[in-house]
Amino acid sequence: MKRFLLFVFLIISLSFLTIPDTFGISVYSNVIKKDFKPNLVINETYTFFGASNFTVFLDGDLKPYAKLIDPNPGGGKRTVRVILTLPSELPRPGTWVLYVAGSEIREGGGMSFVPQIVEPIYIFVPYTGYYASIALNIPDIELNETLKAKFTIDNRGDKPLDQFNISLEVRDEMNETIFSKLYRYHQHLNASTRGYEFSEELPIEGWGAGRFFANATLYIPNMTSTSHDMFKIGSKKLDILNYPKQLEKKGIVPFIISVKANWKYELDVHAEVKIDGETVAVSPTIQLHSFGHAKLKCFIDTSNLELGNYELKIIAYYGEKGKVEKTSTIEIVEPKPAAVEQPKHLNTTIVLIAALVALAIVIMVFVVVYTLSKNRK
Repeated sequence: MKRFLLFVFLIISLSFLTIPDTFGISVYSNVIKKDFKPNLVINETYTFFGASNFTVFLDGDLKPYAKLIDPNPGGGKRTVRVILTLPSELPRPGTWVLYVAGSEIREGGGMSFVPQIVEPIYIFVPYTGYYASIALNIPDIELNETLKAKFTIDNRGDKPLDQFNISLEVRDEMNETIFSKLYRYHQHLNASTRGYEFSEELPIEGWGAGRFFANATLYIPNMTSTSHDMFKIGSKKLDILNYPKQLEKKGIVPFIISVKANWKYELDVHAEVKIDGETVAVSPTIQLHSFGHAKLKCFIDTSNLELGNYELKIIAYYGEKGKVEKTSTIEIVEPKPAAVEQPKHLNTTIVLIAALVALAIVIMVFVVVYTLSKNRK
């Protein structure tokens, strides 16, 4: 009986302590998107690899119309064929999908998961009548560049469009409307036409630099579609956002300056710090990307500065000739008492798991020793 209990205990312990190797599963394929056509046949091959044993299966609302040809079910790397035969009609409009999935076969227990990969085939059934959508894209630019709004129209209905209207509104960061216009188009779009693109130039004079928010609404018979976008107009300007107002008199201390770029491109940036007209620190040069934030870090020796207020000037340099200055005051103060470091507490979960593992090992060793000693007697 004791030997049986020992055997069970060892099996349970090893099942928790054993973590099987994990291998990925991959597939050579492409995502397929097609419009519905009665009795359309789609014949695709998929090469699965990366695991020694896996199963391939089909799922999704198009599964009843599909057939899987797998030459070696449950085997390793192989190429399978999927034949999807659409019926004469599908009962609802919109997107239908067939999932071609591969799932690794795992044997045994332990803490594990089963890797899986899914490849979709999308079939779109047009809506009855007029049905279209719009996508708006406006890129970031500099003040001296041309700004164009790009519209993309998808006609997802079973009727062609001969004309449509688009209203475009642009608001600034204060939520004030700075541009509004209705565009009228006489353009023939066949049923199920996707990705029809065109652009309109926008007049940015007087807008200035900053962030802007645009809304485009497409008007067709019996429906509308709306799309939103945010874009930025940049200028070669750098903002100094934040910096220390006090420094402790305790030798060399860090001085960190927060800055924000208002340009589209990447430029070199560094800063010079002056106290009472004397340069006390220069930060390393960094590359600041478009409309990005950064922290310029340098160090100031406060040991020769008396307590009190001083004139502070920060000069941030960017690009070839750009610079911006910030003048303020800075106070040199007594250093704060050193805080007593509290002992760090280990994560409770980690401690609990370690205790349980240690207890399991102790019990296992005790049972083995006890059993061996009884057998010797």
